Amino acid sequence: MYAHHRSKEELLYAISLHGHQRVLSAIQEASAQGVTPTERLSRVAYAFGAWHAEGHVRARVVNYELGSLSPEHRAEVTALRRGIDTVFRSIVAAGIAAGEFDAPDASMTAVSLISLGIDISRWYNPQGSGRPTTWPPTTATPSCAWWAPSTESSRSRISDCRGWTGAIY
Repeated sequence: MYAHHRSKEELLYAISLHGHQRVLSAIQEASAQGVTPTERLSRVAYAFGAWHAEGHVRARVVNYELGSLSPEHRAEVTALRRGIDTVFRSIVAAGIAAGEFDAPDASMTAVSLISLGIDISRWYNPQGSGRPTTWPPTTATPSCAWWAPSTESSRSRISDCRGWTGAIY
């Protein structure tokens, strides 16, 4: 291990940097596949949640050991985390502007959704929860169900979200 990394902190930095780069890339790709904010958020929330489930041990290290990074390394990883926040926040803001989401604050809504995804790495057990690809497609992601305004058209969008195979829970 130390033949490749000079210290435990260097190893942690390498794991954290790689993990954050991969999850940011995954959600950027997922966002690009959706058209409406509801579709984009559904796909992003699924990609984010699935990443935290499929690599639940790595995800716990990446998210819960940031305080062990040097200030320089923490700053680099924090910049990637801001990128993740920006993806979620921009989708939520677009959904609010389009009338697809009824959220009081795009930033806090994004934090809530990100927190849900990160927490999957804490409770996920592949023997008990199955793989993300086997999670029921008829379950709406909280991202769709919680923030949609209570109108007939929003219920239709949530129904569309349920039909897509990307459910977090």
